[in-house]
This record gives sequence, structure tokens and C-alpha cells, in this order.
Amino acid sequence: MLYPIRVVLSVGFLLLMAVPLLILCLLRPFHKNAVYWVSRPFGWVAPLLGFKVQVSGHEHVRELGPCVLVCNHQSTLDLVICPAPFPPNAATIGKKSLIWLPIFGLFYWLSGNILIDRKHSGKANDTLRQAASEIESKQRKVWMFPEGTRSYGRGLLPFKTGAFRLAMLAKVPLVPVCVADTAKLIDLKRWRNGVVPVQILPPIKLQPNDDVRHVADQLHQTMAATIAELTEQAQQRANR
Repeated sequence: MLYPIRVVLSVGFLLLMAVPLLILCLLRPFHKNAVYWVSRPFGWVAPLLGFKVQVSGHEHVRELGPCVLVCNHQSTLDLVICPAPFPPNAATIGKKSLIWLPIFGLFYWLSGNILIDRKHSGKANDTLRQAASEIESKQRKVWMFPEGTRSYGRGLLPFKTGAFRLAMLAKVPLVPVCVADTAKLIDLKRWRNGVVPVQILPPIKLQPNDDVRHVADQLHQTMAATIAELTEQAQQRANR
């Protein structure tokens, strides 16, 4: 019974917030902090789902300029957890066709996310150049999920190299963001789900001659180990 109640309350709250957020986007369209503002209410849903998000390592990104943040991609709960480490002056990358999605498309466009026209860029490199140009011209941070799809409890999936090639092309650092394994920590049928720890790791600066596949594989190992450690710490804390 607890699960459906939580879903109804969470969806109801977000629908309630949709109107003031849309007004904000209309009054301040394409503002550099619009994505940051719009994401905040999603983070406020966490207490309704019985958990708290605890972030460490904010200092690694607080004073940093343009960069590419890479985070593990787990489930729909990412919408609730990722706003906590999501920094100001950051955006995501999406296809221009997203504009045509009802309601969501309007939010996505007005909040200043980077829109890529894949129809007129036949190659992946052309798409990355569009994104790199946006990062440089607007001095934006960009948030990406290098796995490319949600893992749904399968652990950290192999990384694609797009985020790494983008960082190299834009000549900006990579910032790893590690979220503990929510499949092991959160059960929406349980009243209390404790703390979900998130750790922002120090920036990584890629060099022009770096092998992006090798860098991606190395970072995958580092993030997998960090995620496992965060998960174990959270489980120990919950069992006390």
C-alpha cells in the first residue's frame, strides 16, 4: 500500500510544481541556471520516498568552469537523486526533436539544454562538435550518462566514449559523479530507506594524445570501486 501512495504523492507534487516552473522558464528563458532551478523540485521528492541524498565533493566542481560531468545511470530514481549533485550553469544534451514532446519538450527547450540537430549531422563527430561549440560559446557545464542506458541493478555498465571525446574536443575536464547502488539501498515498499550517498570525484584533464577508450575503461574501474564503497558504507549505516 505504501508504494502506490508514494507514487501518487510524488507525481501530484511534481504536477503542482509544473506551473510555477513553467512561469519561471517563460520569464527567464534559456537562463544559464534554468536547468538547475527546474531540477530542484525533483530532489525534494526524496523524503516522500523515504530517503535522503548526501553529497560529498562539491568542492571539486563549485569553482570549476566548463566541464563534462559523467554519472552512473541506474533507474527513474536518478531524476530524484541527481539534482543534489547537479551544479548551477549546467545543462544536458538532447535531440532537437525533444522539443515536440508535450510539456516536457517546452521545459527542456526553455531551460536552456543543449539541443543537437542529428538530422543534419550524419556522423557522431559532427554531433560532438555541435555540443563542444555550445560548451565553449556559453561556457556551460554538461551532464552526461556514459553508460548510455539505465542499469536497473546490473551494476555499472560499460562506458561509451562520447562524453570523453566531447571533453577532449571542448578542451574541458571530466568530473566523475558516483551514486551508490540504489537497487541495494531503496525499496519503495519500505518506510525508511536511509541515506543515498553521492561522491563527486576530482576533475580529470584529458590530453590531446590520450586514448579515450583507455581513459573510459580506467574511469569505469575507479567509479565502480567508488560506487561499491559508497553502497557498503550506506548499508552498514542502515544496519546500525
